[in-house]
Amino acid sequence: MKLQGAGIASQTVRLWIAGALILVLVVAAVTYTRLPGKRDLAIFHTTPPTPYFHYTPSGTPRGRILVVHGLDSSRNVMNVLCYALADSGFEVFSIDLPGHGDSQAAFNAVRAQNVVEQVLEQLGPETVALGHSLGGALLLDIASDRHFPGVVLFSPAPTPLDSIQADRILVLEGQFDLGRIRAFVPRIADEVTGTVEFRDLPWTGHSGGLFRPWVLQGVVGWLGGRTGEDHTALRLLLIVLMLAAGIGAGIPVLQSTRSVPLPESPVSPIAISILHYSLASLAAAVVLAFINVVAWLRFFAMDYLVGFFFLTGVILFLRYRPGIRTSARNVLIALGAAIYVIGLAYWAGSEVAHISQSGDRWWRFLAMVPLSLPLFLADETLLRPIRSKWKAAGVAVLTRSLFGAVAVSGALIVNREAAFLLLLAHLIVLFWIALWFMGGLVRRQTDPVAAAVFAAVLQAWMFSALFATT
Repeated sequence: MKLQGAGIASQTVRLWIAGALILVLVVAAVTYTRLPGKRDLAIFHTTPPTPYFHYTPSGTPRGRILVVHGLDSSRNVMNVLCYALADSGFEVFSIDLPGHGDSQAAFNAVRAQNVVEQVLEQLGPETVALGHSLGGALLLDIASDRHFPGVVLFSPAPTPLDSIQADRILVLEGQFDLGRIRAFVPRIADEVTGTVEFRDLPWTGHSGGLFRPWVLQGVVGWLGGRTGEDHTALRLLLIVLMLAAGIGAGIPVLQSTRSVPLPESPVSPIAISILHYSLASLAAAVVLAFINVVAWLRFFAMDYLVGFFFLTGVILFLRYRPGIRTSARNVLIALGAAIYVIGLAYWAGSEVAHISQSGDRWWRFLAMVPLSLPLFLADETLLRPIRSKWKAAGVAVLTRSLFGAVAVSGALIVNREAAFLLLLAHLIVLFWIALWFMGGLVRRQTDPVAAAVFAAVLQAWMFSALFATT
């Protein structure tokens, strides 16, 4: 009776904690919606049609700015920056390039440049342009034939330079940006008809400057906006608070279900498991050197990564042949957990990334679930049962890092069309590590197959929502 009473009390405490965190989530969300700034969604009637966010400032606009995102990105990624510009008095238009975000067209660089040119024609000659990475390269190409009153470039991708017709240009690069970008940026000064200013951002990578309040304040000041009136720091704090509170609320709710004990011993010694993961990933990279097995997915660079993940998982799956036994209850719990995380990401995370599905992304999502499943099944069979959870976590971090290194090396050496992965490898590895820990919560309440289903659904959703289609 005492044990039963203690169990009920523990469950009650968990539910109270979940309720308190949901309250924090709601308060943060309400506070976020009440921040100054108005954003509308619309479509430019270009060929192909171009979705965009329109940010309107309070009072008379100080100018008009077109914001162009980078490769495998979206207008959502530029959202914090755009709000900062609107807070400082500018009217801002932030577009989705073809193949990105909610655009229904396939991506290619020529089509993307044509879309930007068409949008600029509609916005007028006094429009200032801001571009990140690929967006910056597109603006540099356009500036050879079109005059700009001002251009802001965040880590512009290398592109052949001709005359750059702009009265003034601000170029920002991260201290930890790619070597090719850092070598390219100084060459811009040789072709500009007006003035150019360079800013090297300390302790910043390729995209970090888009989310640094002090960096955005500097851009606003350079553009002549009202400094000190943006809410960038508060916006970022509330987004983090919503995500943290939402995840924290989900954990005690999941733990209120029946816990299923893990096996006490691994299938193979740790060193052997790591060796097999290494060999499987190397074998996958070798196969992809000759054939991209999931090229039919038509993701920019990411179909290579999905193929790598799939082949590595199939090799490990065939080597160990893990059991495929589960129950409808456990699968439903796993799917419910995945839906909860996706819903939370859509609610709060969509302020900094494109999380939703649209157009052809739906079939890509459904196709990627079974492609992701073999490796996650291998994880639950080989790594999760390691006796110490810290050892298991350490091996998981090691193998995820190994996957990132092997995949990027294969892309740089052989599959050069996927070399863009170098910019995203660290984020993808961090995502895989986060999946491991979230999958552990699901596994303790279900079984290996259900935990693998949870991870596969979540990865398929995020990959299909985030990455550019071609």
